[in-house]
Amino acid sequence: RDRLRSRGLGDVYKRQIKLNAGDKLYVYTGGQGGATTCSTKTSSICAGGFNGGGYRYNYPGGGGASDIRINEDSLLARVIVAGGGGSDGATTKIGMYGGGTSGGAATQSYGSYGYGGTQTGFTTTVTALTTQPITNSSSNYPGGFGFGGFGVHQSSGYAGAGGGGWYGGCGSVPDGSGDDDRGGGGGSGFVYTGQNVTVPSGSTYKITSQYAMTSTTLAAGNTSFTSPTGASETGHTGNGYAKVTFVGQTLE
Repeated sequence: RDRLRSRGLGDVYKRQIKLNAGDKLYVYTGGQGGATTCSTKTSSICAGGFNGGGYRYNYPGGGGASDIRINEDSLLARVIVAGGGGSDGATTKIGMYGGGTSGGAATQSYGSYGYGGTQTGFTTTVTALTTQPITNSSSNYPGGFGFGGFGVHQSSGYAGAGGGGWYGGCGSVPDGSGDDDRGGGGGSGFVYTGQNVTVPSGSTYKITSQYAMTSTTLAAGNTSFTSPTGASETGHTGNGYAKVTFVGQTLE
């Protein structure tokens, strides 16, 4: 009775960044969360898509984010993030889109939560988790920095998981009637422009202003943009996509 899919990723349009000799790029392409089978399953817990997709009980989880990191393979060294979509709940309760400055928030009737990720946390006041939840518990719905929250099963209902992102989207929790399977929230996108960056307490963002980008545009997964094949699409479905092109060299 579930469609078992994630909504599209947010997209980041072409941007240029000046790198120094010896700099390293780490390019992560997010994994699809809503496959028809659980590719990674322990007991009744299914992993979400690669790179932060939220886990879910008995069904595939949220979509993973795509991102680019500079010099360190760390969530704290990300300069571009395209957020992953949340996974669906019941047949008519879609998972929400990722990307843009805020991922989509689930607002369907019945059930609870499913908030979208933002640049600083979530689309409402929720305490972010510090590690990604992988157990079925109604307290594990929040997302966190880089990962989506858990899609909870209770009272015969199966709710959607959150998508990965700068901050991942929150999973959802059914209420007591057994058919309240609200979809999960989408993860937020991010582009580093030299602004103050919100990271978890006690952590430090590792990128300096020399790598800041200007004239940036983030397109959320509910808007139309050009797909990797050159066609127009509204939200990118399936696995994530990233392309890095060398545009020139400056001699100093």
